[in-house]
Amino acid sequence: MINAIRSGLPALAAALCLCTALSATAGTISKTVPAGRASKVDHYTGWNDDCSFLSVNVDIVVKPAHGTLAPRTAMGRIGDAQIGNAGACRGKPTKVLELYYKPARGYRGTDGFSVNMRTPKSAPVRYDYVVTVE
Repeated sequence: MINAIRSGLPALAAALCLCTALSATAGTISKTVPAGRASKVDHYTGWNDDCSFLSVNVDIVVKPAHGTLAPRTAMGRIGDAQIGNAGACRGKPTKVLELYYKPARGYRGTDGFSVNMRTPKSAPVRYDYVVTVE
């Protein structure tokens, strides 16, 4: 079983099976960030049925027009699964891949980008982001 999560926010959790070889689209995510500094826009993690870490790759499909993206590894906890089921792993510590967006100097307005999240055992899932820089 493949288990993965895009964000620790339970309100955004949705069941999604990556059983095909095709890339699935998970929808559009809207974020608001402050101008002039890097902000975490999301995080991703994966785990095996025994709760051990399963590496997650995030590939940039469409770059932002008015900023840059940077992944960072951090420690987090397993939350509600979007792919598979968190089950007994929910709340256990694990590595997470955080995604930071930094707007171009002086930019305010709307930007967007797309990423594919995948584990070694799954097909990619595409996430499209709309970022409002205030």
